[in-house]
Amino acid sequence: MGTTVSLIKAIEDDFKQRHPHYHKSRREALTSLAGVMLKVRNVNLMTLAAALPRTIGTPHDRYQYIERQLKNEKIDADTTMKPYALGAIKRFAGQGQKILLIMNQSPANDFNEVLMLAVCGLQRVLPVAWRVSARQDKAGVAAQKELLDSVKAWLPEESAVTLATDTSLATAGLIDWCQKAGWEHHLHLDGAESVTEEAALCFSGGVRWLFTGFESEGFGLMKSHIQKPDRLSKLILILSLALYWEAHNSP
Repeated sequence: MGTTVSLIKAIEDDFKQRHPHYHKSRREALTSLAGVMLKVRNVNLMTLAAALPRTIGTPHDRYQYIERQLKNEKIDADTTMKPYALGAIKRFAGQGQKILLIMNQSPANDFNEVLMLAVCGLQRVLPVAWRVSARQDKAGVAAQKELLDSVKAWLPEESAVTLATDTSLATAGLIDWCQKAGWEHHLHLDGAESVTEEAALCFSGGVRWLFTGFESEGFGLMKSHIQKPDRLSKLILILSLALYWEAHNSP
């Protein structure tokens, strides 16, 4: 348990640097859960509750604590992720280089779909922003544009961006959005000449575990039983914070 506490403290110290004015109790909750998630490598709420180093009573009490965080409407995924995503974009793209973003839509669990935008570089793929919807309400072009508009607003106006998608998302509306935004759009098809080498590597390698529910990394998001999209979005936020910490501290 001592190593878990040390890990949580390190993640929280990093979080403070990125968010110096973030609400204290929300910061503590997010970083505690991210640290525990890294230790147990599982998003199951009961598993997290059992491993959570809090003196708040029984495992049931700790489970309720986690549930309260997932229900907390004041925790905003975009706001929380922005400094993390911008840091990764700066690191991956380098000075004056193109930013490579990848968008994909896939099942998050039995109840929800996730529309995910990720940044690719240095043989890594990290989440930037996402939208979760019930599987019967699969996100369409409007949701894609809203997600892209949100992230575009974070970037300097002169940013050179390439957006890679597969054919299922390459609608006329999305291509029109890219043209108006001044972004390049590339299709991902196995062996397609239109894809950049970097994008092809991302799609064939690390991107798959990210866009198929984090399964190959062992976190088991696809096995989660969270039905409400807003709560699943916060669980993805916690997992994303864990992944950023892991990437930042890996060779």
